[in-house]
Amino acid sequence: MSGQARSPWSAAAAAGLAFCGLQVALALVRFGGLPSSADAPSMLSGLAYFFVAGALAYLMVRILLKGATGPWRRKMLVAAAVATPFALLMSLVGGLFGPVGVVAYALVPYLLLVGIPVAGRKLWRRARNSQSDCCS
Repeated sequence: MSGQARSPWSAAAAAGLAFCGLQVALALVRFGGLPSSADAPSMLSGLAYFFVAGALAYLMVRILLKGATGPWRRKMLVAAAVATPFALLMSLVGGLFGPVGVVAYALVPYLLLVGIPVAGRKLWRRARNSQSDCCS
């Protein structure tokens, strides 16, 4: 790119497509092939939900890591990468509860592995700053 920052929406779309690709790869590994052409419409509608889950996961991690720099940011990006396989499996489990389950369950690993540490760090810093303000 020529010095221009990528739009968060185009990056979210890329993440959604990657999530769909990983789901198709997972189906190939699980079943040894893709479903027949008769099942293609249901598979495409399912992939639409996986696309939404991947895009939302990207946007959520982007918002959580806003302002994070240095080693902390790298650790959280590694945590997000570690959460991705779990998100794929959780989205399959969420499919038992319908389309909303696919999206909601896919976000749970990111909340656990990225959201909780980020929130804990922010609370810790806020408590430490307020303590140093009151006791100076």
